[in-house]
Amino acid sequence: MEAVREDGRAEALLLTFRVLVHTFRVLLLTFRVLLTGIHLMRSGEVRAHLPALLEEVDAPAYLPGLVRAEAEREHGAADVDHARVRADVERLHVLLDEPQAASGLPDVPVGYDALYGLVVRVRPQGDGLPQG
Repeated sequence: MEAVREDGRAEALLLTFRVLVHTFRVLLLTFRVLLTGIHLMRSGEVRAHLPALLEEVDAPAYLPGLVRAEAEREHGAADVDHARVRADVERLHVLLDEPQAASGLPDVPVGYDALYGLVVRVRPQGDGLPQG
C-alpha cells in the first residue's frame, strides 16, 4: 500500500509541476486538497475553504498572497519559487500521511452497499425522501 501511495504522490507532483505551467488555480487546488485532508484527518471535519484553512493548518506563508493574486489574475501564471513550492507540497503530504496512518478510517469506502440500499428504497417513492 505504501508503494501505491508513493506512486500516487509522484503522479500528483508531476501533474502539479508539469501541467498548465503552474497556474494559480492548479497551485491553489493542490494546497486546498492537502490542507483539507490534513484538517479532516485531525478534526474529523471537512473544511475546503482555503482562507479558513490557512488559519488552522501550518501552511506556507506565501499562500495568502497567492490567494489574493488568484482573485486578481484568475488564470495567470504563478510567479513563485518552484523548488520551494515542491518542498512545501512534500512537507504537507507528510503532514497528511501522519494522521492518516494513525486514523481508524478504512483504506477503501465501506458504505457503498448501505448507500445503494438507501437509493433503491427511496427511488420508488418519488419525492426522494425516505419515509419513516
